[in-house]
Amino acid sequence: MMTEMAHLTYNNVAFCRMPRIPTGQCLLYPGHSTAEWTMQSTAWAVGGGVGALLSAFPADTFGRQKTLGFNGLIMIVGGLVQMLAGDIYTFAVGRGLSGIASGVAINVLNNYLREIAPR
Repeated sequence: MMTEMAHLTYNNVAFCRMPRIPTGQCLLYPGHSTAEWTMQSTAWAVGGGVGALLSAFPADTFGRQKTLGFNGLIMIVGGLVQMLAGDIYTFAVGRGLSGIASGVAINVLNNYLREIAPR
């Protein structure tokens, strides 16, 4: 069934006759500039770096398990902000929050798993 749906999508003659997309127009967010699209795309990566750099203090102060629990809440908030965003700037803030949470998770979770794993 899924292969048939893909066949219909990629072999649709009507799509072949559509006018070309002008250079510089964003496909994912029509009406937004390339700079705005780049901003929201890189917000996650920048947030990941910030989260990884700043994750040691809460992990050492409050413990890895509590830090990961609070980090899960940050991930949920980041997702909600993205879901409810009314403009691309709010969406970028949500991406940044999700990136921070991802950076914390990558850094803290590895140490937490190493601590609880049997030897």
